[in-house]
Amino acid sequence: MARTIKPIASRLTCTEEMLDYLSYLSAENGSTNKDERLKMVEFIKTAMQIELTQRQRRCITEYYLNNKSLKEIANELGLSSQSTVSYHISRGIEKIKKRVEYYNIYLIRNSEDE
Repeated sequence: MARTIKPIASRLTCTEEMLDYLSYLSAENGSTNKDERLKMVEFIKTAMQIELTQRQRRCITEYYLNNKSLKEIANELGLSSQSTVSYHISRGIEKIKKRVEYYNIYLIRNSEDE
């Protein structure tokens, strides 16, 4: 059973949505280059490794990439509740969103210089 992903407008929920969001923002600035998308993938991967705690990365990976429920993740990680897992996911997403915003500013500034 596929998980329904919330719209980007409410929050960025996974790497693919983050990439779609970045592509949309880049297209607004005239950039639709496949190379830019690949750079974004690397940027997000690096940001996840640097910015997120191990627990945030694990919760996000298990939830979005491995389609596990909050309850399953809580049990696997020995966490007290599903809300704790949800908290780690939310905090991790907020950190990545902030970095994505910085990346977009970088793209805008570089496109203005050209």
